[in-house]
Amino acid sequence: MDYHIGDHNALSGSYFFGNDTIIGMDFNELLPQFRTRVHSRAQALAAHWAWTPSSTWANELRGGFTHYTLQILPNDLSTKYTINTGI
Repeated sequence: MDYHIGDHNALSGSYFFGNDTIIGMDFNELLPQFRTRVHSRAQALAAHWAWTPSSTWANELRGGFTHYTLQILPNDLSTKYTINTGI
């Protein structure tokens, strides 16, 4: 997003969101219940303000935020334990 307020001020910003889940096959010989599920989510936000009162003077303010989550789990979460572990 770009927005020019006037001759001397400009605003710009961007936002990114990524979300993905994959099932990793570590080895072809593995049974499906032993595969790995990988879930990742990324977000990024950036903003920029520029003020140029004259051709020889410019001020800028920039900021941003990034958040990344990665979850690695067994593919089969419903597998019951064969012994009573108290869980």
